[in-house]
Amino acid sequence: MDIKVDLDKHKKLNLNIKEILTNRFTAKWWSDKKVDDEKLQYVLDCAYLAPSKRSEYDYEILVLGDSPKAKEIKDWLYWENSWCYKGERAPEGVDGTPDRRYNGQCQAPVVLVWQGILDRVSYNRFTPRIDEPDLCRDMAISASIAMMAAEEVGLHTGLQSCFEEGMLSEKLGKKGFSYILLGIGDIDKYDHKTIFPDSGHFPGRFVYKDGKHMGFDFGNNPAYDKEVSISRKGKKTKEDIIKFV
Repeated sequence: MDIKVDLDKHKKLNLNIKEILTNRFTAKWWSDKKVDDEKLQYVLDCAYLAPSKRSEYDYEILVLGDSPKAKEIKDWLYWENSWCYKGERAPEGVDGTPDRRYNGQCQAPVVLVWQGILDRVSYNRFTPRIDEPDLCRDMAISASIAMMAAEEVGLHTGLQSCFEEGMLSEKLGKKGFSYILLGIGDIDKYDHKTIFPDSGHFPGRFVYKDGKHMGFDFGNNPAYDKEVSISRKGKKTKEDIIKFV
């Protein structure tokens, strides 16, 4: 199935849902431009209006903007909690290395966190929240709607679930568990340069902190480039996924 993608779509409003989903990708690197409050309120309204299986809505949507506390949490997520090394999240004893991959979604101008508000949580890393599947589905639906709403008004988005749910909850001063986050804002630029050409790696950028090479992250890879886009590389065909009974 050949889908054509228009990079200028993000500058246009009134897109239909198919156009939004065709053109969006996981944004990783952001501009410093603030998110317009009217656009943010629209996104939050849409997330709020999301349906719930049992109409219980046992979650909060926490907004991390540019306050000192929000910036502290976003920086902690990025530098200490959400990076990966050889498939493992933030293992101890790993110094900066090209194999240490960061998750820039949490550095967006605005980060929304869906927080399950439970007094007690029964889960572990490999079977998260098995006793609360309805709550997790509700939060995933709300986050997906928020993502589409943000793209609808011309913003870029990046969903992220690679972080330790309990530790983030503690940072936020909340009980329960942080389930998923959504970065929204404007990207700084698109990426086309492959940083690991010998391994056939898709485009990305190296990550530095105070002049020290810490690792890398995927780039803002346009959705049209299926061969290199992390957002499209593993996508099956429509015929593989949709079956009529």
